[in-house]
Amino acid sequence: MSRIIEIVLLAGVVGMMAMTAMTANAAKVEDYNLIWNSPSKDFNGSMPIGNGDIGLNVWFEKNGELLFYIGKTDCWSENGRLLKLGRVRIKLSPNPLAGHAPFKQILRLRQGEILIKAGHGSKAVKLRIWVDANRPVIRIEADSTSPFRLQTSLEVWRKQRRKLTGNELSRSASGINGAPFPVYVEPDTIIDNRKDNIIWYHRNERSIWANNLKHQGMADFIQQSTDPLLHRTFGACISGTGLKSKTSASLASIEPQKHYVVSIYPLCAQTESAEKWMKQLSQLVQNNSVNNIENDRKKHQEWWNNFWNRSWIFMKENSSAAAPDSLLAANNHSVKIGVDQHGRNKYFGEIRRVSIIKNALSNHEVKNLFQTAKDSSISYKKDVFYSGKPKLYQTIDNSSNVNDKTGLTLEAWINPKRLPGGGARIIDKSTPGTNNGFLLDTCPGNSLRLITQSGTLNVANALPVDKWSHIAAVIDFPNGKIKLFLNGKVVATKQVEKKIDAATVVSRGYILQRWITACGGRGKFPIKFNGSIFTVDGVEGRRHFDADYRRWGGCYWWQNTRLPYWPMLASGDFDMMNPMFKMYSRMLPLEKYRTKTWYGHDGAFIGETIYFWGMYNNNNYGWKRNKNMPVGLLTNPFIRREYTASPELMSMMFDYYVFTGDEAFLNEVLLPMCDSLLEFWDKHYKNDAGGKLEMYPAQSLETFQKVKNPTPDIAGLHWVLKKLLSLGDKVGKDRIAFWKQLSKRVPSLPMAKSNGREYITVAKKIFEKPRNSENPELYAIFPFRLYGMGKPDIEVARRTFKLRSQKRAIGWTQDDIQAAFLGLTETAARYVTNRAKSKHKKSRFPAFWGPNFDWIPDQDHGGNLMMTLQTMLMQCEDNKILLLPAWPMEWDVNFKLHAPYQTTVEGKVQNGKVIDLKVTPESRRKDIILPNEIQ
Repeated sequence: MSRIIEIVLLAGVVGMMAMTAMTANAAKVEDYNLIWNSPSKDFNGSMPIGNGDIGLNVWFEKNGELLFYIGKTDCWSENGRLLKLGRVRIKLSPNPLAGHAPFKQILRLRQGEILIKAGHGSKAVKLRIWVDANRPVIRIEADSTSPFRLQTSLEVWRKQRRKLTGNELSRSASGINGAPFPVYVEPDTIIDNRKDNIIWYHRNERSIWANNLKHQGMADFIQQSTDPLLHRTFGACISGTGLKSKTSASLASIEPQKHYVVSIYPLCAQTESAEKWMKQLSQLVQNNSVNNIENDRKKHQEWWNNFWNRSWIFMKENSSAAAPDSLLAANNHSVKIGVDQHGRNKYFGEIRRVSIIKNALSNHEVKNLFQTAKDSSISYKKDVFYSGKPKLYQTIDNSSNVNDKTGLTLEAWINPKRLPGGGARIIDKSTPGTNNGFLLDTCPGNSLRLITQSGTLNVANALPVDKWSHIAAVIDFPNGKIKLFLNGKVVATKQVEKKIDAATVVSRGYILQRWITACGGRGKFPIKFNGSIFTVDGVEGRRHFDADYRRWGGCYWWQNTRLPYWPMLASGDFDMMNPMFKMYSRMLPLEKYRTKTWYGHDGAFIGETIYFWGMYNNNNYGWKRNKNMPVGLLTNPFIRREYTASPELMSMMFDYYVFTGDEAFLNEVLLPMCDSLLEFWDKHYKNDAGGKLEMYPAQSLETFQKVKNPTPDIAGLHWVLKKLLSLGDKVGKDRIAFWKQLSKRVPSLPMAKSNGREYITVAKKIFEKPRNSENPELYAIFPFRLYGMGKPDIEVARRTFKLRSQKRAIGWTQDDIQAAFLGLTETAARYVTNRAKSKHKKSRFPAFWGPNFDWIPDQDHGGNLMMTLQTMLMQCEDNKILLLPAWPMEWDVNFKLHAPYQTTVEGKVQNGKVIDLKVTPESRRKDIILPNEIQ
């Protein structure tokens, strides 16, 4: 891929384009709406939606039932697991999908909703599912022109106390596995005798919190804090217009009606009693009634519209070798009737009617066309491009723009008089000798044939001479199918794997991952890397588990938690970073107390695998411990002395401050965090003979478990202290003095030589063989950006990258991000493309990645995809904004990204040219560095 990109700056249009560009680019999000033209079989066909705190996995089955799981970011059980609230089933009667009726399900990204249309004619039902972006309520609106019945049922699986065993204990309850006591899942409670609603909850009448602290030598801290699990109660209320209780877990319509609104009000709160939780729930329902639904929906859609206007990356390949994104190859030919584009292959006989419909009709709809009169033109919604009785060898005007973005149907009544062996055209929009466009003909002889670039369908001996036949071809782009019909019946079908160009695949992955992040990233707790709030039933081998199942349980792994958050800086999704910052800030008093208790000195450190209150889980700490083991020594060697979370959290917090300019965050969050975390490094290690910190015993991530002076920690301290010192005197002279003296004590990065050339190593000294599969030396590139484009000694870093032992880009591995920072365009593009293609095979939703190392949907995988793409497009350091530092010439892009100092950069790259560049504020334009200017 060429790195020569011509720059064209169109001056004078920036100001007047500002508002129109924002609106036009936001509208492009609609190009990535997901459209499904068939119902789903089960939970594997679920589609995610949410408001940042409450999330649904939604699917519709062919029996006419809508199902969805409900997740919430704060539903922590007595065992410290993040649970689902339950599953809801909505049954429509009569079934709108009876008799092969049409179906369409659309994820409308800009509106923040799922729209389902099921059925045809007056029996069709439209469902609108949305989770209010501004209120804690789920809405399901159901409408039809004919009255119908609706039943809503709650389905819970935690019906009775159940002991956890096997994989469910060891994986999904990871952390309490190995406990010297049995582990139980406690049941939910469904309230009886409700007249017009369903209410249920799960209440923690016990908690692992106190045991967790006691077991790790922190019993004295219990009196200084509050148990965050005990009496935590989570559940919801379901109500609906025109619905009354059928059972304690179901509501049904009193009589058929044309319009319903089902509302679900989830609530999680710590209360002294279940009754007090019920009172809070009642107030929640009252405050969010359905009375203002039109206004609430409008404000909800405004929130999503504003969200998509924050930033965007829309891409498509521009090279002639780009794979088409359709089942048809585009051309500029008009449609010919009874003849090819050169006037040859003539059809001999009668053609009574021809129709071209810009939609993929269902089997039932094609049958209806067969049953209409030969002489009547048709009227199918607004999708009919042409329908009439054409003359033989006629050209249909203005048909060059016919395409199949949503699908295409061709139909005709024909009465052939003779059928030449070489074939006779019926409908033609192809270039002779190629398979672009489409043609419907009779080749060979009396066969019926459809040709597109997707392949050929041929039905032998299909067409009689001197007899009327109805023929049709359906090109179903959304579902990747082509079909042939004869007299209303399917006679041939082919499933086609749609070929979408790499840039479009990556762009779709970026947008859908950002959707998932927004749907689950504004709650009270950070995004769970192992599925977020969008887990469904778990399947491991032949074992089937409930929707509470997720590998690695309820703890937060720093190495995994961070990855969905790094790309939020460039996307401008700063509000979604706060839940993570707040969690780590809340645990700071505990971290300081633990450091003093375990190590006898001041400061604080962040453990690698922690519960949301800050402690390691007891399994990692060690259920069975030697009596002589120090209180601060973990039995798990993979994370025993892994402290890299501390400098990386400080680095991310610093970037957040630089991007937002939030002075309150600087003084109330960043500086107090840095004070404690840096004090740990100052006190925990002694100096060597040269006055440098001797970090031993230590480890380099999880892989090298016994080293001296690990590279990630050294790189992190160098990076953080450099950044903090740039703040100057406004942070106080004492802080500056401490940072300077600590900076002098940090050792140099460990280096080695290969063939006389220098590269970075994982640590100064390594005492054991590697035990995992990370590349700690590359932390000097990302997350600690000591090396990169426009920085000194980049060849040292590129050499290090080339020599790395682990080479892959899936899940939490970050080779693609590091390649982008080093300007390795081809490597970064190949890795990010493969990442965007590697979704979970059984999941229908294209951005349900995984399980990889963790679970489905894998948020590390998606977060890395986003970060890689942003870094290929733009890199920022200090005042510099490097544009297109690792961007392939073959990818056209329309983008808007955020940069430090409350800056946004937007523009377009077309055919290797940067156009319409807009920098806000305009004063930052001087800081843009173009590809040919990067040293």
